[in-house]
Amino acid sequence: MGLEWIGETLLRSGFLARQSRFLRVLMGVPVIAVLMLLAALAVQTVQWTINTW
Repeated sequence: MGLEWIGETLLRSGFLARQSRFLRVLMGVPVIAVLMLLAALAVQTVQWTINTW
C-alpha cells in the first residue's frame, strides 16, 4: 500500500523494517495529510487568482 511505502521510505534505517505493518502505515499518514493540505492550498490559490482577475 502507498502509505506503508511512504513510511518505509521516510525512515530508511533498519528500525522500520523490524516494526509492524501498522506502524509503517502510521508513519505514512502524516505525509499524505501534508501533501493533501498543500494540494488543497494550491487549488485555493489558483481559484483565488482566477477570481480576482
